[in-house]
Amino acid sequence: MVVSLSVQVKALRVFRVLCHKGAVDTLIAIKRGRTRISSIHRHILESNFAISWSTLRSRLKELQSEGFVKSFTGDDGSTRYSLTPFGHWIVNQLTRVIGDIQAKLRDNSGLLDDLRLILIESRRWIDMPSLCERCGLPSPTVRHHLHFLLRKRLIESSSRGLYRTTRRGLEFLEGYNELLGA
Repeated sequence: MVVSLSVQVKALRVFRVLCHKGAVDTLIAIKRGRTRISSIHRHILESNFAISWSTLRSRLKELQSEGFVKSFTGDDGSTRYSLTPFGHWIVNQLTRVIGDIQAKLRDNSGLLDDLRLILIESRRWIDMPSLCERCGLPSPTVRHHLHFLLRKRLIESSSRGLYRTTRRGLEFLEGYNELLGA
């Protein structure tokens, strides 16, 4: 597919604007019905993201100049903001991508939980069928995870097909549990 130079330039300008501090959070706040600058600011602060009033005003001006946002005067005479159709489209795309990323992170945390469980259950010598049963995981999954743990020297194997968590594995488990607050 050939993309014209004007479309490429517009795409670069869009990315440049969205990469600035607070731009995406500002768009999401407006989409969620925050139309006044004070409510947009409060929404951003509630999402644990610090942004100054002057930075927020700059973002709103940039977002307006690039066609994401339009301003209008409310009944009380205050300036209000709303998304343009292009702004709505961008927020919907970002929301979809962010959802995909969050799903991937959840998948990865599931993997870490599986590895942690295998390390816990293998503190004493254990065979593969017992490990599968205790972890509640299918044999191919446990075999795959064991291979990874063996390569990383977090688990060791005996000639009799038994597995045990190594000192390094116990240290990893201790660090991981500390991160989890367990």
